Amino acid sequence: MKKYFKKEITNETEAKNFLYELYKDDIGFHPESDPRDIIKAGEGGFVFTLEQCRYLDLRLEEIYKYMEDPCKYIMEVLYTIFATTKIKE
Repeated sequence: MKKYFKKEITNETEAKNFLYELYKDDIGFHPESDPRDIIKAGEGGFVFTLEQCRYLDLRLEEIYKYMEDPCKYIMEVLYTIFATTKIKE
């Protein structure tokens, strides 16, 4: 399990960093989705274990305490960063 799954989020910067890490590790997902429903593209099977999902539930709850619209941040910032990175690869 990634260390950042277990780290409590206590401000907006940490919330953004958490989302960044998910996308950097190629496991980013829409924060309004249940992580238990995320399936590996082309492979089948779930991306996250039940234990990871419990931590993700906590982190997502914390994210919404510090960010009004994490979805907007993902769309406007992270998609731009990681779409550009993938094109260059």
